[in-house]
Amino acid sequence: MTTPRHTKTLIYLLIGTLLLTTLACNLTGQSDQGSNTEQLELELAATQLAIELTQQALAEPQQAQEQPTQPVPTSEVPDVVPQTAPNVSYEGISFYRDPALAGTVDMATIPEEQGVADAPLWTANPTYYLFSFGSYQPQGTFHQPELYIYPLADFIDLAPEIAGMAYDLQQILAAKSSDPGEIPFLPFFNAAQFFQAQVAYLDFQSGSGVRFLTMYGQAAWPVDNYSLFYTFQGITSDQKYYVSAIFPVNHPNLPDDGNEIVGEDWIGFDENFPTYLEDTVVQLNSYSADSFTPDLTQLDALIQSIQIDR
Repeated sequence: MTTPRHTKTLIYLLIGTLLLTTLACNLTGQSDQGSNTEQLELELAATQLAIELTQQALAEPQQAQEQPTQPVPTSEVPDVVPQTAPNVSYEGISFYRDPALAGTVDMATIPEEQGVADAPLWTANPTYYLFSFGSYQPQGTFHQPELYIYPLADFIDLAPEIAGMAYDLQQILAAKSSDPGEIPFLPFFNAAQFFQAQVAYLDFQSGSGVRFLTMYGQAAWPVDNYSLFYTFQGITSDQKYYVSAIFPVNHPNLPDDGNEIVGEDWIGFDENFPTYLEDTVVQLNSYSADSFTPDLTQLDALIQSIQIDR
């Protein structure tokens, strides 16, 4: 076992003290001309020197412990880096859109709608930024591929309920559960969130959020390629913006139209709907990301590249 440096120093000093004291005694004993005073002075000098050196040696390890920890340079802390430079930029918002995912992107500033008293939440919105994707596959679906950037404080002013939604989303992002239950969602739909499948937590350039597959409806209905979509719900790190994305997705094992599953037995399907959803979520979670159209990782890459500088 290796002896620490300060321990070795202390051993050497103690040995030195003993030698000096012994030398003082020997010199006194060998000289008939020496006096008791000279002997005492020599012993005291040797002892004092040993004490000072020993105190210095004992102080060395403590000084080493008191050295401040060197901070890690910022450049050594990994950041979320987009794989490709952004090719879409509008009003301080930028991201990378793979041309194979969507051929075009339309950008717009949607003006504020205050709604009316006692009106549903979906009738009001602040001024926000909307990106719509053209030449996107699949087509002919219920939802359109869109990205929404909402100013969070402005939305809360119009609809105070948004504050609770933002808080709930932050709690979900902190817990990172694989089965979080219903996830806060914007824009508001006049329908219910049926399920959450393929749940994954993503960081983007300006914040973090959660992506999942889901479907909304007003009544029991089969999960089909017409209504299924990928969504991302996130908040910027400075809590200034709420980021929402909706991208329709298809899977070859899902029906294009739910009518073929329901058939004539509407009552039986409705009664068995909770079990049907549970089984469907298990099925959706078993599929690989690249078995969907588009590939879920392709959509993830777009989300992770989002940068908001406003």
